[in-house]
Amino acid sequence: MVAKFPKRIHRSVRIVVYYSETKVKNGTAEYVCAVNFHKEIDEMTPEEKIHFFVQRNLLNQACKANTPHIILSFHPSEKFTKGKFAAIASAYMEGIGFGDQPYLVYYHTDTQAPHLHIVTTLIDANGVRIETHNIGQDKSAPTRLEIEERFGLIKAKGRRNKDELRESPGRLKKINYGVVETYRSVSEVVQAVTSQYVFTTIGELNAILKQYNVFAETGKKGSKTAGNRGLYYRVLDEDGKPLGVPIKASDLPGKPTLKFLVSKFEQNRSRKEGRQKSIRTRVEWALSKAPKNLKEFTEDLEAEGIKVVLWQNESGWAYGITFLDLKTKTAINGRDLGRDMGIGALQSRWSAKAFPKGANIENRPFERPQTDPYFAHSSGYYEPDMAFARLIDLLLQPIPQDDQVPYELSAKKKKKEQKPPTF
Repeated sequence: MVAKFPKRIHRSVRIVVYYSETKVKNGTAEYVCAVNFHKEIDEMTPEEKIHFFVQRNLLNQACKANTPHIILSFHPSEKFTKGKFAAIASAYMEGIGFGDQPYLVYYHTDTQAPHLHIVTTLIDANGVRIETHNIGQDKSAPTRLEIEERFGLIKAKGRRNKDELRESPGRLKKINYGVVETYRSVSEVVQAVTSQYVFTTIGELNAILKQYNVFAETGKKGSKTAGNRGLYYRVLDEDGKPLGVPIKASDLPGKPTLKFLVSKFEQNRSRKEGRQKSIRTRVEWALSKAPKNLKEFTEDLEAEGIKVVLWQNESGWAYGITFLDLKTKTAINGRDLGRDMGIGALQSRWSAKAFPKGANIENRPFERPQTDPYFAHSSGYYEPDMAFARLIDLLLQPIPQDDQVPYELSAKKKKKEQKPPTF
């Protein structure tokens, strides 16, 4: 069993409740129980559940972030009844000091790993906020161990066994979220990729990780993560969309943080230069066959052991291309092979229709290009083609209209002072 008491507490109980209620409506979640409510969970409407929490939270209006969203996950091979789920949830809530709090329990069925979502509040019946500092280490972890023993659950491994993960025997495979243990699988992929592959930017690293449904995220510009030069690793689905909870780089074996990666970039530069000529030769050969579109170009390169990874924004506009040489395990940005192999030059060979959204190519899993200086180009600067794509997006945006009339046009004319008539 894995217990996740969130470090970040939600401010909106409506969002948290409707997240699970929508899953129930769509058939990917089931009701388990409502504890310390006046009705059973399936006898209340979503609005009644929200109203109950809101009334409790009004007892302490100074506490804005008041809605924890707790997740309890179990091994895929384990079988449960609703009664057993309810008993486990009750034992957990008692163990962390929330036994007297109102809480809702939902069983989500959208992955192969059984997991519960528990919605509760930090405000007790007297209007006092329950202290949650270090609750994960001090209360949640010991409670999880007790529940594993008491209910005979498969014990969670992972972060307590980092040393066991330092070796990753066998061939790497794509991570299938909900089927395999996320932490262990991400650890194996990141360790293998950072030790075996050559890359000199975050973008090139992600082109490799994407082959195994993993993505390294530095955070959006202006975010706390970006400001602290933090790094997270996330699991992706087959469409490139993030799944589950991100894992801090510092929590993985070997600590593959941004600082660690930057040092790898420097180490890999000379190795990359030695392999660049071979990759360029094969790309030139594929282009010499005059492919009619991107698909033909990609197929020709795959025959030479090179995977094409195309980066696109939400609207389907391609802003970058990376070539992944599977023979030498080297990722290289198109522009590093020459100006004629950047995304702009390649796009000019085919119409924009050759780069449709959702094509049979690798898509970047987030809407906008990352603003980390190490993302796009090994020189530390952004791709000119990326800037061009952004410029096009900007030019296509509607021009904001200012309804305010300029002062020169709005100022009322002063009336001329009329002189008294003379006789």
